[in-house]
Amino acid sequence: MAESIAHPGKVTAVSAETVTVSFTTRSACASCHAASLCTMSDVKDKTATVPNLYGSRYKVGDQVEVELGSELGLKAALIAYALPVLVLLGAVLILSGLGVPELWSGLAGIGAVALYYLILKCFFKGLLAKQYVFRLK
Repeated sequence: MAESIAHPGKVTAVSAETVTVSFTTRSACASCHAASLCTMSDVKDKTATVPNLYGSRYKVGDQVEVELGSELGLKAALIAYALPVLVLLGAVLILSGLGVPELWSGLAGIGAVALYYLILKCFFKGLLAKQYVFRLK
């Protein structure tokens, strides 16, 4: 793996199968000197459950790095952002081409995106959870 996305974090729980890590993600502009004046900076506290591959190697309070391969980050961005935009545009363009008024084609496009996310959550959540596995570094 050439590169990975890594965040420093702290172990909050350890079991025989998993290690739970809390970490803070920051957007690129969160480190800007004007971030306190701007509403664009984004800092979020997150928790990741990572498979415990090394038994009792980790203890609560340990400082670790949680990493995810960069290719999975790109795939996640595609699933979360690019495909819904294509669904929205496709629905709006098809319905507009069929002569449906703009208001209704726009609402149908939004509904199609909501349906897309519902299908992802209901039918593909387990599959995506298996593919997007964090590792401890």
